[in-house]
Amino acid sequence: MTLTLDAIISTLTLVSTLSLKLIGFPSQILKVRKAGHLEGVSVLYFGLGFITYFFWTIHGILQKDVTVIVGQGIGVIASGVLLLVLHQTAKNASKKPGA
Repeated sequence: MTLTLDAIISTLTLVSTLSLKLIGFPSQILKVRKAGHLEGVSVLYFGLGFITYFFWTIHGILQKDVTVIVGQGIGVIASGVLLLVLHQTAKNASKKPGA
């Protein structure tokens, strides 16, 4: 089996993308849930990230590029979950007395 530069780059892209999305996003989710508020969190940043991942996933589907589909598709899921947690946290924080 011969590894091509394309296969190596594709694999490294997936590994780094998965690391970011499966380590970075969950750590943000835990931080927000533990704090119980959104102070210091940019909802705009994560919202734009979700939109970006979504369009890159569509692009990957149109181009039939599995690396893009998998990497960015996981970004859609991870950032979508994070946005749901941010929304729920903001909703719960607004219900607290004195909020």
